[in-house]
Amino acid sequence: MKKHNLQESVPAKTPQRSATQNRIGLPNLYSTRLWAICLILFASFTALPYCNQAKAATTEEEDSALPIVAWFNERDTMTYWISEGSWKFEGTDTVKTLGANTKVMITVTDSTKEGYQMEYKFLKFSTDTDAESEMQNFMQETVQRLQDEIAGTTIRFRTDELGKIIQYDNLEEVEKQAKRVFDGIIQESSWMDKLNSTGIKADELFRNIDPSKLVQSYTEELEMLFQYHGYQFPLKETTLHEEATDTKYESDTYLSATIDPESYEYDIIIEINNYIPRKDIKQLLGGFVDMLMDKEDATTVKEDMDTGFDEQVTEDAVSKEFLHIKYFPDGWPQEVISQQKIIIGNKGKMTQKYITWDERSVRNSD
Repeated sequence: MKKHNLQESVPAKTPQRSATQNRIGLPNLYSTRLWAICLILFASFTALPYCNQAKAATTEEEDSALPIVAWFNERDTMTYWISEGSWKFEGTDTVKTLGANTKVMITVTDSTKEGYQMEYKFLKFSTDTDAESEMQNFMQETVQRLQDEIAGTTIRFRTDELGKIIQYDNLEEVEKQAKRVFDGIIQESSWMDKLNSTGIKADELFRNIDPSKLVQSYTEELEMLFQYHGYQFPLKETTLHEEATDTKYESDTYLSATIDPESYEYDIIIEINNYIPRKDIKQLLGGFVDMLMDKEDATTVKEDMDTGFDEQVTEDAVSKEFLHIKYFPDGWPQEVISQQKIIIGNKGKMTQKYITWDERSVRNSD
């Protein structure tokens, strides 16, 4: 069993808080909301179909392709730390607004020629002390409840012989737990009042949350770890530029697949930039504020958009997606870095998921 030093694995490109800047100032409350809505909107609107990119990269020449294949054994165990963070920036000033960490363990409980039966267990939850935001305060309030009620929760799932997830065995049970924990956290948290005080219709938002969507937050990182198993990539660098169409924005795509000839560890890197014209930002915002705010506040924000949009948003937006997955030779994921960055002018927001292995115990079958 080997142990991995988590601190040495933090990617160099992770943004750090400026020593002299703790908060990014914006003109007023409504322009703050406008800016936040811009970032939230495009973070969801331009989400990347990574699996489609993988399929598009498939090559017919076996000797020039890198297949992602699981070579697991019964009783293999991998422990990972999942670090999630959000940053907002203006020019060179950066502030971390959210930071949370989760420790998980994946165990192979059965291995056959048809595939693998596996378990995904939550072990520990914690938050960062250097993040500042209302959402981080909410995380600080709830982390102990997560530790008390979710730590130990195990999701049972199956993969095919290549490692692609094909079935979950106990999500109905996990879904009930997720709804119960979520309802309890919301009822006991002061965050609801804070949201309502800003005009966001918190009750309506939370009431309409589908329990099955809550379970996605349990499985999101698991899916991320195994999302490319069963696919293959060309062993080369590829770049692609696509012009805008009626259904797509102009974009640039970079894809790289490499293998270390000595260790046989291998890497997949995908970067995609989507360019969103300034005129589209205003068109999309109107309906979005209606979803999030009370009628009076939504009207005020839209009036503010009409009078101040041209001053506040003077440039096009860029949505930047970055994904790096590093694998051990046996197909176990070693490290995942997933970033989403939204930039308008010199302002923007970045979210990151960083998954790295902590303990590894493999080839334990008799």
